[in-house]
Amino acid sequence: QNWSVAQWSKVLFSDESNFCISFGNQGPRVWRKNGEAHTARCLKSSVKFLQSVLIWGAMSSAGVGPLCFIKSRVNAAVYQEILEHFMLPSTDKLYIPMY
Repeated sequence: QNWSVAQWSKVLFSDESNFCISFGNQGPRVWRKNGEAHTARCLKSSVKFLQSVLIWGAMSSAGVGPLCFIKSRVNAAVYQEILEHFMLPSTDKLYIPMY
């Protein structure tokens, strides 16, 4: 469907994404200078359990809304709470009023 700019300006995009915040999701790293031997001081071990953060956000042509840092698994009830507490309060900022 071909939408006009005016139609797209009334759309709110929202999504959640998981961000890895710990080092080591590719295994141990070797930090050494060219020609230096593989010694214990050159190795940086990886973590056993990766740490990540789940963040929800929204944006429209009028700007961006607040970020929601999600601390639990997302099911229908949790997602409805996110929309109620983060999306709905920011709709005045994120929407151009419909005439």
